[in-house]
Amino acid sequence: MQTCQVLESTPDEASEQPPPVPPRKEPVERDTVEAQAEKAPLQTGPSAIDPAAQLRITELEQQLQAITQEWRKTARDLNELQARGEKSNQMNDGTLIERAVQLRYAIWTFSIQYFDSDTTTRKSTWWKKDAPYFYDLEDTTPSPSALESRLRHPTQRAKVVAAFLWRVLCNRVFDAFDWAGEDIGSSIHRLRRFLNASKSDQPGPSSTPEHLPWKIENRPRSLGEVVPRPEAEREFQMWSTATVELVLDVLDTHGSKAADAQEHLAERKDDISKSVKQLFKLDDESEGITDALKSILDDAFALDKIMSQQVARLEWVFDVKTLEKRGCRFDAETMEMDEGATDGVVDAGRKVCLVVAPALVKRGKSTGEDFDKERILLKRSVWCE
Repeated sequence: MQTCQVLESTPDEASEQPPPVPPRKEPVERDTVEAQAEKAPLQTGPSAIDPAAQLRITELEQQLQAITQEWRKTARDLNELQARGEKSNQMNDGTLIERAVQLRYAIWTFSIQYFDSDTTTRKSTWWKKDAPYFYDLEDTTPSPSALESRLRHPTQRAKVVAAFLWRVLCNRVFDAFDWAGEDIGSSIHRLRRFLNASKSDQPGPSSTPEHLPWKIENRPRSLGEVVPRPEAEREFQMWSTATVELVLDVLDTHGSKAADAQEHLAERKDDISKSVKQLFKLDDESEGITDALKSILDDAFALDKIMSQQVARLEWVFDVKTLEKRGCRFDAETMEMDEGATDGVVDAGRKVCLVVAPALVKRGKSTGEDFDKERILLKRSVWCE
């Protein structure tokens, strides 16, 4: 009888044996939509695609084309802004607010220094109703009787004068481009007024006082007002900023034009100062009043120059009409108490008697975005009873 001997392989012998070969799997033919689509013959002719699907494809292609064009335009605008590099004079909100607060303080200090006393009550009427700037003074109060009573009141007079000076600046300094010279500044102003009106669906006021020939540019604005065409607003601001940069380049490279601009600016400051003094029957002997007025105007013209270089739109807004519609009540979200408030009480039920200083409102960003959004950088300063 033969026995079977089991031979145990050593580790070395086992390693020399080839590894087992896995059984070969036959390829499985894809049974997917993609595979079927690859196998399907290419169909042509009117019956290849459903008409509804074809219409949808066409619509999507048109949308894609529009988005692509808008993206390219935005990229060009962004490249233009980036190409300006250090020449760009875009300021952050903090700097703009600081300059605006500085101007507010200068106006309030002037009003307190020269009008918050009983010395002016020696005259029966110490303001001149036929003066060129009387319209700005009258615009501070809802009625002539209210104006007269507040001007005669020793503690209210300075507030009215401060409100009046702000209206003078908004009507005659800001957006007038006087810093660019008489010819260039007036040309930019007229062109801006034309383009500003054309981009809005709402017309400006139909009439304006004769002594305010260009007050029509900015129709009365309301806080939170919806811009009907934000893209047009954006394009307008981009054009305006580029135009101002060109003007500044010309003034920097042509000394004679810069000298002419400075001469015109000095004349404007003289004219405005004289008109203010004429309205309040102040003579040249009033100690320091001319220098104080010109100091305020220096700050205002400098701030206007800065604001005109910003891509974002910056506006001064009194918004008296909306205030009257809401019953003239204090609104902490859009208002703050004026510098002369002594009680420090902020009450939503208090009646607003006077908008002493306008709000500074910003629309858009320096990048050219968000022209459909509005932000209040500086609230209106109001006086309440």
